[in-house]
Amino acid sequence: MEKGSGQGKTSAAPTLAVIGAGPGGLHAAIAAARRGMKVVLFEKGDVGDRIVCGECIFDSLGMLPPPGAGRLYDVRTILFSARGTYRLPIKNYRHLWMVDRRTWQRQLAAQAVALRVDVRCGEKITPAGVGELVSRYDWVIDASGAPSVTSRAYGFNGEYRRRPLLAYQYTVAGDFSALFSAATIKVGFLSWAPAECLPGYYWIFPKSSGVANVGVVFTRGGEDGFSLDLKGLLTEIMGRESLHPERVLRKGGGLIPTCMLPRLVYGRIVLVGDAAGLTSPLHGGGIDLAWLSGVRAVEAISKGKHGVGSYRRGLLSLMKHKLSLEEMVIAKMKTLPFTDFDDLLHAAAVHRAGIRTKVGLRHPGLLAAAWLWLKARRPPAVIAYETHMTIRRHKGDEK
Repeated sequence: MEKGSGQGKTSAAPTLAVIGAGPGGLHAAIAAARRGMKVVLFEKGDVGDRIVCGECIFDSLGMLPPPGAGRLYDVRTILFSARGTYRLPIKNYRHLWMVDRRTWQRQLAAQAVALRVDVRCGEKITPAGVGELVSRYDWVIDASGAPSVTSRAYGFNGEYRRRPLLAYQYTVAGDFSALFSAATIKVGFLSWAPAECLPGYYWIFPKSSGVANVGVVFTRGGEDGFSLDLKGLLTEIMGRESLHPERVLRKGGGLIPTCMLPRLVYGRIVLVGDAAGLTSPLHGGGIDLAWLSGVRAVEAISKGKHGVGSYRRGLLSLMKHKLSLEEMVIAKMKTLPFTDFDDLLHAAAVHRAGIRTKVGLRHPGLLAAAWLWLKARRPPAVIAYETHMTIRRHKGDEK
């Protein structure tokens, strides 16, 4: 595919190469195709393969429509386990969807193909190949994860190691019927975790009554690596939860970047999702931000250099209340005695005004940040439109 507008043919459709068929890359490809761009999507393997993820989409900004195929259930409750056990009705605040990512991403890829996106599986883009893409296409969106292929080409892969999280997960067979039937996920906190390894927690996310993703995530600690043995810790947690290691179906883990990179645009290359460092510093989730940043990147590209120049600033504007709240919660996790942090969890979960008021008065900054986050949930019209359109089936588009 040859360059379009980059060669002065203003009437030609812009050409776009997308690296990576994860949530960010797929939504970027679909959004671009709907804007009339000629899109080629490169995926090093098969779409939806080799996924290591809790597979829970937290609509942290209150901006996303429900995912399409692969949506297993809408999470109604988060069961917090600390000193006590508390039930937070998350559905009252934000949407949280449990999905099968392989099914979801393959459905998105099918939508992309129907919109005439050229999806090329088994084509790995190397750092040396990035320059070739730039020479052949008007724009490149890098959704290759962290460290991104662009970072290896341009020498900034060290940026992903600022305050990273490290996660490890098993997909386990067992009896999860109590959680699954109640559309509930479990998040547990450990009283003995050292402050330098916080934030950290473990999770049990049921995919069915008989299978769940069970994992642990902590902040990198120590000077020379990770001071916690996550595999050993996960084995301990499995025993505590009466789960059996011999029933592990899949396993895997890795580094999670938690800081948006200081630069998201390199000439005509735009970074999205994990490649841009767009994951939560509190819990490590990033599917929602990958989805949104993919759409936002296309919107920026459609506006030319001015739009691309303000891409990072626009993302920060969307995320400011979320990030402020998460940083405050992280500070509380690091500095409060575990009993006081347990009180915060209790106050968040209960419906008794007296308890919430008492704890809120002790932490007024946190209360204000939570209020601003909850209030800031109406998206700009273009985001609502683009994200909605990416999950609809468009009959006749392939004709």
